[in-house]
Amino acid sequence: MVPCRKQQSTGCNVMLAHAGRRVISLYKTPRDASRQAQRCGGFCKSLKHITRMAFLLIFCFLTFCPANSGLGQEAGVFRAYHPANTPTEGTMDAIRQLLGENGRIIDDRETGKLLILAPSNMHAQVAAILEQADVPARNIRIDLNIRGNTSAKDTEVNLNPSGRIRVTQNGTTMRFKMSPTLRSESLGGGSSEKQSLVVVDGGDASLMIGEEVPYFEWLQEMGMSWGYIPRDQIMKNVGANLHINPTIMADGRTILLRITPELSGMTGGKTKRVKYTKASTTLRIRNGSTVSLAGLTKDSEFYRKFLVGFSRNGEKESLNMSVTATILDPAGREMAR
Repeated sequence: MVPCRKQQSTGCNVMLAHAGRRVISLYKTPRDASRQAQRCGGFCKSLKHITRMAFLLIFCFLTFCPANSGLGQEAGVFRAYHPANTPTEGTMDAIRQLLGENGRIIDDRETGKLLILAPSNMHAQVAAILEQADVPARNIRIDLNIRGNTSAKDTEVNLNPSGRIRVTQNGTTMRFKMSPTLRSESLGGGSSEKQSLVVVDGGDASLMIGEEVPYFEWLQEMGMSWGYIPRDQIMKNVGANLHINPTIMADGRTILLRITPELSGMTGGKTKRVKYTKASTTLRIRNGSTVSLAGLTKDSEFYRKFLVGFSRNGEKESLNMSVTATILDPAGREMAR
């Protein structure tokens, strides 16, 4: 550790004393901390508070002395910020890039405070970054419409008999003429289902599309060949999901929706989720618009096997899906389209 230069020692002592008062104020007075420690269990709790205070005092010593902090002759200003929401990693990265070698950060998650030492002219920019990040995140409602299509044939055979019976002295004779006809008709039918969920901007969620997977063996082999499933692993009670990750674009009206097929099941007594990221697809959806998944051309063979379920009669049915994405304000109201 490099000691403070003689001409700076007075300033260091003043700043250290100031830092000590700031740190103690964050964790009440030593007497209050001691009483609280006795109430909560004594020695262990007290040791925890003492350790935290010691750590913060060391941090203040290393940063408040210009010779140690790397701030040169310009002394840093210590401030504690109280963001309403926990800063995201992106926000923290932005602050780190702003400060560079000119500042230090302590993200105190337990107290919800952000302790920053930086030159005075940088604190205004730090405050601006935190203020922008403190805006409540918007939500996105995802509506998934699933329609299952089954096909069956109704076949009818009609012999259309015609003829007559003739009775004579020599006996009875019968003559019949058969005109068989064959009629075949395709009948269409299926089930329909709608799921809705609300996801925070930049978050993720899963939508179940089937509790049974007709082509599980094929999908499992594909997962093994792509390296998602070990060869010696057996999954049971497998269901199919779509992993959804929506992000609002800079224009505020377009949603970037990333969709990843996913299998979930039990293996070794534990739940396992397998994401087929190689088959992920990204859609651009205008706020409130609907997009069909039937037109996906990427990995079309995979989706023909994946988007299949069982009807109530136990027949395989292809699943036609459409997705609607709607942006909601912090109060849960739909935003203008």
